[in-house]
Amino acid sequence: YNEKSNIFDLVEALDKEKSIDALFIDESQFLNKKQVRELSDICDILKIQVICYGLRTNFLGNVFEGSSELFGWADELNEIKAIDDTGGNATFVYRVNEKGVVENILNHDEIIKIDGNNKYFAVSRIEWKNKVSKY
Repeated sequence: YNEKSNIFDLVEALDKEKSIDALFIDESQFLNKKQVRELSDICDILKIQVICYGLRTNFLGNVFEGSSELFGWADELNEIKAIDDTGGNATFVYRVNEKGVVENILNHDEIIKIDGNNKYFAVSRIEWKNKVSKY
């Protein structure tokens, strides 16, 4: 699988081999618009339930393409609440560099860092504003 793969075709082929009841997609924020629409076809044509999990915004405070498209195309949206260290609703993330310093949104090298699990931290919007010097 890669960003150019047709998810519908992949799932349709798998469903013919062994009946699929549900499809779970983690990190759905990384999907593109075309792929989200393919997921809707999986629901509507193949009658397979699709459940997606993902973040709303990136460390810059911008909505991910996949998340934005899912907001518009999903039959149902359920927010799973996460709480940050201050007790706030953790709907934002900030990122630190290799030295542990919070990356300013005006001074960053790339939007997505693979294997960055120890570089991203979930916080409330107000804590995000406090951590990031310019937004």
